[in-house]
Amino acid sequence: MSNEINAAGKDLVVESITEIGAASSSRRVSEIKRLVDAKLIKRDYDKLKTQVGELTSDGVVSPSEKQQLYREWKNIVSSNSVFASQAEAWSLEEQLVYSRYANAFSALNAQLSTLLEDLTVPSDISGIDLLELFDEYYDASSLLEEELFHYQTGLLNGLDDRTKCELHLSCSSGLALPDDGSSATLSVVLLQEGVDSTAEMSDSDFTWERNEDGWEPRTGKSITIDVTDLVDGKANFLCRFQHYYSESMYWYAVNFITVQSYVSPISVQINSTNGDKFRPGTVATTLIATVFKGDEDITDSVPSDAFRWYRKSSDSTGDESWNTSSIGLAKKQIVLTPEDISGRAVFFCEVDISQI
Repeated sequence: MSNEINAAGKDLVVESITEIGAASSSRRVSEIKRLVDAKLIKRDYDKLKTQVGELTSDGVVSPSEKQQLYREWKNIVSSNSVFASQAEAWSLEEQLVYSRYANAFSALNAQLSTLLEDLTVPSDISGIDLLELFDEYYDASSLLEEELFHYQTGLLNGLDDRTKCELHLSCSSGLALPDDGSSATLSVVLLQEGVDSTAEMSDSDFTWERNEDGWEPRTGKSITIDVTDLVDGKANFLCRFQHYYSESMYWYAVNFITVQSYVSPISVQINSTNGDKFRPGTVATTLIATVFKGDEDITDSVPSDAFRWYRKSSDSTGDESWNTSSIGLAKKQIVLTPEDISGRAVFFCEVDISQI
């Protein structure tokens, strides 16, 4: 039994083994007790907790720290889609482990949705125990992953993941629909132990869903979508694979892909009115940021508060002071003087494209 479990690709500590007699031609494993401690190789939660603690230790979250929290939050939101899908597939929504996870995710979402609403200004979090919220989420998430692992290894409810199955999803036009308004094709490739086995499965083994409400599920190894299948120009499409190879045992895998409507590429160009080389103490120039959508200059239509300037030089302490001041905040152009530069410095401008 231990060899079969290890084929799932996990590190395990086996406390004891229980043999199950074959009551029929297909072995049922739903009665096996959970005597396996799963050491899941996914995310290092202890390291993540330490990083969050460092970011929030002074009671203030700076714009650069917000960017780090934002990236971690995007990972959490993506994981939540998969967790929710798997919990639904195995009817775990009412179990305490999933309820604790869902509550922890909801509590963290309530705080971060407000905190990360504006990534350009520092925020005072002295009245919020953000580290405690992250700790609770990571603890609950870890327990849920262990719970799901028992199902993924085929130990419960007939699910057999001892043969590792993976879904790779793709869109014929990349991650955005064609710019001419035509449709695109979402396709799935099934890998079993790294081997493409898509052709061996039937179309009915693959079900496509949209995470957003109001969309009828479809079946097939590929489906066609267009702009009418999106919600506000974007949608997450989830594909489930479930194949019964005997009366009671089946393989299962799930993955999702995010598709959006076509958006012309956004770029930012910075020009200096007086060149880019100065003798020490003689700096006098204006940096101007110009925003392009494709080849079109759209700077005038972008609000000033979408712009944020940053400086990077050998003086990291001075950079932090400059970057968190109001010098480069909400300005399409900035005037540089000798006080802004000591030695060599690089200036760059970030534009919040959500305001475009």
